[in-house]
Amino acid sequence: MARYDAVVWLQTSATLGLYDHDASNPCRFEHPEAAIASGDLLKVLWAGHPRLFQVEACRELTDKIAAVKRILVSLHV
Repeated sequence: MARYDAVVWLQTSATLGLYDHDASNPCRFEHPEAAIASGDLLKVLWAGHPRLFQVEACRELTDKIAAVKRILVSLHV
């Protein structure tokens, strides 16, 4: 964990019922329930990082992107 200055965890859109498996993204290999479970596991695994930033699921991708940009700006990246 120490090799990373910060970690940004993105909650899957599956939590909002907006996950379409691989219909819009052929890289998706999980079903919605599995996407939620693996995302939650990643959150737990990174929980000990002192600079863990969380971006909750958003209905609009542009809102999620804006949230990530705010975090990156705050980190002066």
